[in-house]
Amino acid sequence: MSKTITSPLQRWAGEVIIADPLTLPQAELIENGFEKDEPEELINARNKYFESVNNKGETSQETMSLKLDLLLLLEKNRQYHTVADKRQFPAIFACVEKWNLSNFPANPSPENFPMSPRGDSHKLIAWLFSEIRKVYFGEAEVPNE
Repeated sequence: MSKTITSPLQRWAGEVIIADPLTLPQAELIENGFEKDEPEELINARNKYFESVNNKGETSQETMSLKLDLLLLLEKNRQYHTVADKRQFPAIFACVEKWNLSNFPANPSPENFPMSPRGDSHKLIAWLFSEIRKVYFGEAEVPNE
Protein backbone atom coordinates (compact mmCIF):
# COMPACT_ATOMS: atom_id res chain seq x y z
CA MET A 1 0.00 0.00 0.00
CA SER A 2 2.41 2.65 -1.14
CA LYS A 3 1.50 6.31 -1.58
CA THR A 4 1.97 8.14 -4.89
CA ILE A 5 2.71 11.86 -4.62
CA THR A 6 2.93 14.42 -7.40
CA SER A 7 5.82 16.88 -7.51
CA PRO A 8 4.83 20.53 -7.11
CA LEU A 9 7.96 21.62 -9.00
CA GLN A 10 7.89 22.23 -12.74
CA ARG A 11 11.65 21.61 -12.99
CA TRP A 12 11.21 18.05 -11.70
CA ALA A 13 7.64 17.25 -12.69
CA GLY A 14 6.28 13.77 -12.16
CA GLU A 15 5.54 11.38 -9.36
CA VAL A 16 7.32 9.73 -6.48
CA ILE A 17 6.12 6.62 -4.66
CA ILE A 18 6.76 6.53 -0.93
CA ALA A 19 6.36 3.72 1.58
CA ASP A 20 3.08 3.49 3.45
CA PRO A 21 2.99 2.05 6.04
CA LEU A 22 6.47 2.72 7.39
CA THR A 23 8.82 0.27 9.08
CA LEU A 24 10.63 0.85 12.37
CA PRO A 25 13.98 1.59 10.62
CA GLN A 26 12.23 4.13 8.38
CA ALA A 27 10.50 5.75 11.36
CA GLU A 28 13.83 6.07 13.16
CA LEU A 29 15.41 7.77 10.13
CA ILE A 30 12.46 10.17 9.91
CA GLU A 31 12.86 11.07 13.57
CA ASN A 32 16.57 11.67 12.94
CA GLY A 33 15.53 14.09 10.18
CA PHE A 34 13.66 16.33 12.59
CA GLU A 35 15.50 19.46 13.64
CA LYS A 36 17.75 19.04 16.63
CA ASP A 37 18.44 21.46 19.44
CA GLU A 38 15.40 23.55 18.64
CA PRO A 39 14.25 26.26 20.99
CA GLU A 40 11.29 25.19 23.14
CA GLU A 41 9.20 27.96 21.56
CA LEU A 42 9.65 26.36 18.13
CA ILE A 43 8.98 22.82 19.39
CA ASN A 44 5.76 23.99 21.06
CA ALA A 45 4.63 25.87 17.94
CA ARG A 46 5.22 22.80 15.75
CA ASN A 47 3.34 20.54 18.17
CA LYS A 48 0.39 22.96 18.34
CA TYR A 49 0.27 23.20 14.55
CA PHE A 50 0.26 19.43 13.95
CA GLU A 51 -2.28 18.90 16.73
CA SER A 52 -4.54 21.44 15.03
CA VAL A 53 -4.01 19.79 11.62
CA ASN A 54 -5.01 16.43 13.09
CA ASN A 55 -8.02 17.77 15.00
CA LYS A 56 -9.35 20.58 12.80
CA GLY A 57 -7.81 20.01 9.36
CA GLU A 58 -5.24 21.94 7.35
CA THR A 59 -7.60 24.68 6.21
CA SER A 60 -9.21 25.70 9.50
CA GLN A 61 -8.65 29.30 10.54
CA GLU A 62 -6.89 28.22 13.74
CA THR A 63 -4.57 25.85 11.83
CA MET A 64 -3.72 28.51 9.26
CA SER A 65 -2.91 30.98 12.05
CA LEU A 66 -0.71 28.40 13.80
CA LYS A 67 1.00 27.64 10.49
CA LEU A 68 1.85 31.32 10.04
CA ASP A 69 3.25 31.48 13.59
CA LEU A 70 5.28 28.34 12.92
CA LEU A 71 6.64 29.68 9.63
CA LEU A 72 7.74 32.91 11.31
CA LEU A 73 9.51 30.96 14.06
CA LEU A 74 11.12 28.64 11.53
CA GLU A 75 12.44 31.63 9.59
CA LYS A 76 13.76 33.19 12.78
CA ASN A 77 15.55 29.95 13.70
CA ARG A 78 16.46 28.88 10.17
CA GLN A 79 19.53 26.80 9.53
CA TYR A 80 21.32 26.68 6.21
CA HIS A 81 19.39 24.59 3.69
CA THR A 82 22.20 22.08 3.25
CA VAL A 83 22.25 21.24 6.97
CA ALA A 84 18.53 20.40 6.97
CA ASP A 85 18.72 18.61 3.61
CA LYS A 86 21.61 16.40 4.71
CA ARG A 87 19.77 15.50 7.91
CA GLN A 88 16.63 14.51 5.93
CA PHE A 89 18.33 12.58 3.09
CA PRO A 90 18.54 9.21 4.91
CA ALA A 91 14.78 9.20 5.57
CA ILE A 92 14.00 10.26 2.01
CA PHE A 93 16.14 7.54 0.44
CA ALA A 94 14.79 4.93 2.87
CA CYS A 95 11.13 5.86 2.24
CA VAL A 96 11.05 6.58 -1.49
CA GLU A 97 10.27 3.37 -3.33
CA LYS A 98 10.27 4.77 -6.86
CA TRP A 99 11.31 8.02 -8.51
CA ASN A 100 9.55 9.12 -11.67
CA LEU A 101 10.59 12.75 -12.08
CA SER A 102 11.54 14.46 -15.33
CA ASN A 103 15.11 15.75 -15.71
CA PHE A 104 16.11 13.66 -12.71
CA PRO A 105 18.57 10.77 -12.25
CA ALA A 106 16.99 7.34 -12.79
CA ASN A 107 18.47 6.02 -9.53
CA PRO A 108 19.10 9.05 -7.32
CA SER A 109 21.55 8.86 -4.45
CA PRO A 110 23.26 11.46 -2.26
CA GLU A 111 26.12 11.42 -4.78
CA ASN A 112 24.02 12.30 -7.85
CA PHE A 113 21.00 14.10 -6.35
CA PRO A 114 20.63 17.49 -8.05
CA MET A 115 21.57 20.18 -5.57
CA SER A 116 21.22 23.14 -7.91
CA PRO A 117 19.59 25.40 -8.52
CA ARG A 118 19.72 25.46 -4.73
CA GLY A 119 16.28 26.95 -4.14
CA ASP A 120 14.51 24.33 -6.24
CA SER A 121 16.51 21.41 -4.88
CA HIS A 122 15.78 22.47 -1.31
CA LYS A 123 12.08 22.83 -2.15
CA LEU A 124 12.09 19.29 -3.56
CA ILE A 125 13.77 17.86 -0.48
CA ALA A 126 11.50 19.81 1.89
CA TRP A 127 8.41 18.65 -0.05
CA LEU A 128 9.52 14.99 0.00
CA PHE A 129 10.25 15.08 3.72
CA SER A 130 6.94 16.84 4.37
CA GLU A 131 5.03 14.11 2.50
CA ILE A 132 6.94 11.41 4.39
CA ARG A 133 6.10 13.18 7.67
CA LYS A 134 2.41 13.01 6.72
CA VAL A 135 2.69 9.23 6.49
CA TYR A 136 4.68 9.13 9.75
CA PHE A 137 2.18 11.25 11.72
CA GLY A 138 -0.89 9.94 9.90
CA GLU A 139 -3.25 11.76 7.59
CA ALA A 140 -5.66 14.27 9.12
CA GLU A 141 -8.52 13.02 6.98
CA VAL A 142 -9.45 9.45 6.11
CA PRO A 143 -10.42 9.10 2.43
CA ASN A 144 -13.93 7.92 1.57
CA GLU A 145 -14.10 4.18 1.11
